[in-house]
Amino acid sequence: MLHPAIVKLAQQFGMLHPAIVKLAQQFGNVAQQIANVAQQFNDLHPQIANVAQQIANVAQQFGIAG
Repeated sequence: MLHPAIVKLAQQFGMLHPAIVKLAQQFGNVAQQIANVAQQFNDLHPQIANVAQQIANVAQQFGIAG
């Protein structure tokens, strides 16, 4: 026969399990959103670099660049 404390612990875990699963799903959703933002940044990075180069070119034309 199982010790009553073990039985109670198992019952508590059983009650917590759905909340743990839901929390894990939420963490998964947040991780996916972070991955999406990172992908968007990666997609924009060449455009940002291009604009920075254009600004540097204009600055050089005006003698602003060092």
